[in-house]
Amino acid sequence: MAQARPTLFDEALLDTEPFAPLRDAWLFSGDGGGRVARGAVGEWALRRIGREEPTAIVAEARRQIAANRGSYFEVGAVRGADIDRVADLGPGLSLVPAKDVPVEWRALRQYEHTPPVGLLDCCVLRQDYGVTPGFVDGRAPRTEKSSETVPDRAQRYANRELVRAAMLLETTNAIELPMISVLADPATLLAAPGGRYGAPFAPFLSPPSMPLDAGKVEERYRELRQFASGELDVLMHAIDRLGRARTDPLLVDKALDLGLAAEILFTHGNTGGNSEVRHKLGMRAAWLIGEDVATRLAIFDQARALYDARSKAAHEGKLPRRSAFEAATADRLVVAALDTIIAHGSFPDWDRLTMGEPMATST
Repeated sequence: MAQARPTLFDEALLDTEPFAPLRDAWLFSGDGGGRVARGAVGEWALRRIGREEPTAIVAEARRQIAANRGSYFEVGAVRGADIDRVADLGPGLSLVPAKDVPVEWRALRQYEHTPPVGLLDCCVLRQDYGVTPGFVDGRAPRTEKSSETVPDRAQRYANRELVRAAMLLETTNAIELPMISVLADPATLLAAPGGRYGAPFAPFLSPPSMPLDAGKVEERYRELRQFASGELDVLMHAIDRLGRARTDPLLVDKALDLGLAAEILFTHGNTGGNSEVRHKLGMRAAWLIGEDVATRLAIFDQARALYDARSKAAHEGKLPRRSAFEAATADRLVVAALDTIIAHGSFPDWDRLTMGEPMATST
């Protein structure tokens, strides 16, 4: 974590109450990180002098030190999409449209490696978290310097992936969040912001952001969260492959990723051998998505063509010159399957479905 340089004012405050407990304090920044408190106290007080009464500043410092909790939030530019308003995805989790992104967030160097196209037009994901305790005596043994972060990094990562999945289902663009920065509210005394992690170099050329409806993204996110962990893992794996396919520059790579996405969905719960996969994938896709015989026959052919292309790409590293594979058609097939399963609220009983029993949507 970056650390501010202590000043004479900072040192003077640390010699007085209520700031004295922070003289040798270690401020936790979450997930095991942190920094010493010196340099942070003076900055915090200076932001208030002239705007608040001295007694109010001291009272607020005393309250925060007694509460001993650090409050932080992560922000990450969502490359490939913007939204029309703030999307509320749950406690401490939101998407902020490009027009409302604060200047301070834009100065975080998250955009420096992005190609000129769509440089600053994307929305930003914000995720809050808390750290308890917010500080401990810095002279304490290392074994006593521990804190709890809620939600922890693993849960925050899972939340980001779920948001990305929801957005991928609402656009035909690639969606990526390659860089995360850690910030703290200026009102927070017990704060050690400044962390940054991720992959600063974009893995693909960021396309111009597509405008998304915040309400639809919120609904998608809620729909995905309703799935039990086992089925959600399967859906997330398939959606991730869908997202990868949209960043692939080569058609052969798109065939691999879209084919894998289809196999993940249509062979879920499959116990048969590989020789059955092509026919079973086509049948399940046809009965899951198609509404009449003509549509089912078309989907059956599209699914088998996708499977054939994936097999060729996997085993030969290239596609036949006259391959029937069309990336846009395969993308729509995978999205239609995901839409139907999510609307149903679970994976279907494939045997009953392919015998003609209709699927009901969840309420």
